[in-house]
Amino acid sequence: CDENSEKYLEYKKIAEQEIIDIEKACTLIDELVKADSKAVSLLETKNASEQKIHDDLNKRYGKAQEQLKDEQRAKELITLIENEIKLIEEAEKEYNIADEKLKDVPKLNEQLAKIKATFPEYDELSQLNDKISQIDKQVITAEQSIQKLDNQLNSYNAKLQDMQKKVATEPTIVKNLAEKENETQKLQEKAVDIEQLSIWNNEYQNIKLKHKSAKKDYQIKRDEYQEKQSIFEKANIAFLDAQAGFIAKQLVENEPCPVCGSCDHPNPAKICDTIPDKSQLDKMRADCEKLNNELTDASIKVNNIEQNLKNVADNILSLAKKVFKEFENSELPEYIKNANKEIDTNIKQNNETIGSLKLQIKEINGCKEEIPAIEKSVKEISEAIKIQNGNVVSLNTQKTEKIARRDTLVGKLTFKSKADAENETNELEKTIKELTENREKSLENFNGLKQDLSEKKGEYERVKDVHAVDNIETLKLNITQSNDRMTQLKKERDVILNRLEINKNSYKSIKDCGEIAVEISEKVATLDLLSRVTSGNVSGKQKISLETYIQTVYFDNILNKANTRLSRMSNGHYELIRASEPDKLTSQTGLEINVKDHHTGSVRKVKSLSGGESFLASLSLALGLSDEIQSHGKIQLECMFIDEGFGTLDESTLALAMNAFSGLSEGRLVGIISHVSELKDRID
Repeated sequence: CDENSEKYLEYKKIAEQEIIDIEKACTLIDELVKADSKAVSLLETKNASEQKIHDDLNKRYGKAQEQLKDEQRAKELITLIENEIKLIEEAEKEYNIADEKLKDVPKLNEQLAKIKATFPEYDELSQLNDKISQIDKQVITAEQSIQKLDNQLNSYNAKLQDMQKKVATEPTIVKNLAEKENETQKLQEKAVDIEQLSIWNNEYQNIKLKHKSAKKDYQIKRDEYQEKQSIFEKANIAFLDAQAGFIAKQLVENEPCPVCGSCDHPNPAKICDTIPDKSQLDKMRADCEKLNNELTDASIKVNNIEQNLKNVADNILSLAKKVFKEFENSELPEYIKNANKEIDTNIKQNNETIGSLKLQIKEINGCKEEIPAIEKSVKEISEAIKIQNGNVVSLNTQKTEKIARRDTLVGKLTFKSKADAENETNELEKTIKELTENREKSLENFNGLKQDLSEKKGEYERVKDVHAVDNIETLKLNITQSNDRMTQLKKERDVILNRLEINKNSYKSIKDCGEIAVEISEKVATLDLLSRVTSGNVSGKQKISLETYIQTVYFDNILNKANTRLSRMSNGHYELIRASEPDKLTSQTGLEINVKDHHTGSVRKVKSLSGGESFLASLSLALGLSDEIQSHGKIQLECMFIDEGFGTLDESTLALAMNAFSGLSEGRLVGIISHVSELKDRID
């Protein structure tokens, strides 16, 4: 609003008073904050003094505890020292016994060396046993191989005779296979047609269900639309009847009525509570329009489903007549079921027969390929049997020699095996190790006990004369009382700090509000000026709104492209320009067009053009708009229709227009609607 208006001055006065009130509140809160800050400082001083007393009590309490522990430790050490002396005497005896047993170690080492010297002979004995076992296994393997080769030889001879018989049956089997495959192919083709019938039948049933559902949905939407439309019409009538009540509601005492002009309002019209307002009425109207659109969509959906249902039914009837000799539409599922069952049975039987015949042919082909290999194998097996018999004789000779050497070693060695000898050496090494370790451990234990006794005696000398000075219980009571006093001081300080924080936040919030109030007051005047500028209502200036100003940029681009066309069609006679100045400063402006005549150099109103010139100008603007749209983004205008206007053109201008159309037709379709016969002749 204007800076001198009554509403603006009233707002400014209220804003200034609010700023004064905010400054007074800030001063009061600042005084409260200073008083609380002083109180907090005093409490912190008291707390520091109490903390010093508390720390001194804790220090004395800790020292008293240490002194009490030392008294108790002195009593414990007397008993520990007496027990330690007894343990030292026992440890000394254990050490002497272990040292005496260690003298047997040299004899045990000599016995250990003799046993280890026989380990190579035990290794030889083990190798001989392994070799003899290996030879036995090789003999058994060779004999088993000979038996296996004999069995293979007999098997190959029998197999060779059987294959030769199978090869003789090949011609008959090939003929039977061709007949069965031809029969199966015909059955499969019929099965494909029946499967398609089943699919179409299922589709038909599904479409029927959809048709029923769509029809029901249409009826529901129709009933709902009729009900809401009736409610809306009643509400609209009530709203119109209640307008007098809305006007009466805005009447002010001693001010004239906008209808009758009277300043007295003794009996103003009343508004019924059930009358809807305009927003509710608009919502009801929008709901009715939405339901009407949904009802139309539902009707189209029902029609589409019915057409789809007819198409599927026609397909079913056509294919069923091809598949079945006799056919009843109502019994189609039963026809399909029986036909599928019969075809599946026949195909299954044929496939089993075909599979069996193919296996026989495959087996015969395998026999043809395998017979030469079997004949070769018979010869090779006979030769292998001869070689294996020679290997058995050689292995038995080696076994006899190994047994003789093994018997000689068994009579010489003490233990049955190297494992027994190693167990004996392990026991001897274990005994030697235990004797050595026992002596070292007993000596270490003896020396450790002596060292421990010395340390306990030193500790006893340190604590035997220590006694507690302060009473522990008295110190505990004093510390508890000090804690209570510090807790109370902390509670008092926390209360004041909490209040201090609240006051500081309040001070900041009120001060921020004051700054915001000043800022808003300044922005109101700025926004008012900005509103008048963007809406084109600044006095003494052109009436150009922000929207119109932006449109002029695009409009200039359209005029530039239109002038390219107009210049060719008018032989450079005319040029369209945007008017820069309005006729009156009181009217909105920005998108007016003038025409420049290059023959006279004058600029005049576009309304001054003749009928033919106006047609060319309009056509140029249309083409310019088309070019501008296509220059932005991916939009392509591939066709254009031009209706009439050619009757106003003379022969030369018509020729220029036709030349322009020839250029337009490259890459797009141009349609011309006209009664001018000469134009038709030019196009032909």
